Amino acid sequence: MKIPIAKLPIGLHELEFEGPASAYKLNSAVFSTPVIGQIQVDKGEAQVYVHALVKTNGLFSCDRCVREFDQEISGELRLCFEVVGTGGRPSFTGEEGDGEAGLRTYRTGEAFIDISDDIRDTLVISVPMKNVCSPECQGICPGCGEDLKESACKCGEKPPDPRWDALKQLQDKTPEDG
Repeated sequence: MKIPIAKLPIGLHELEFEGPASAYKLNSAVFSTPVIGQIQVDKGEAQVYVHALVKTNGLFSCDRCVREFDQEISGELRLCFEVVGTGGRPSFTGEEGDGEAGLRTYRTGEAFIDISDDIRDTLVISVPMKNVCSPECQGICPGCGEDLKESACKCGEKPPDPRWDALKQLQDKTPEDG
């Protein structure tokens, strides 16, 4: 998303955008719907503040039952750009680091501020670490492989875990046994 900063007068501006996931370097097999968002740009004499809310849908595999499901992924980003003249300081191109005060910079003569990589990063870190199709999903039985969402386990009575045998012996001991 390129913000046409040169065309915007000083003040608060509301922008909306929509674009394919591939425009933000997102895997289009996973993120199959367009990325949409709302941006607030507060342009001042010396700084530009950008606040964006972005979202898309992703196709994920459940970590419990391995079924594929769609999930909305959304995130929020806030950026601050320092306005600099044409002399002395580098312009922000997305590849260079932050400015002196931790602010990104752009030259007054540039037409756009590109936040595409920031949108991508925001969406990627918004993907949950554990993808679950629903909170009630019980997954697959490790013994018989049955999907516990559809039917009960066919394993029957599970043998006791041998790691608890020593504790079971202590429980079975009576006070008279000493």
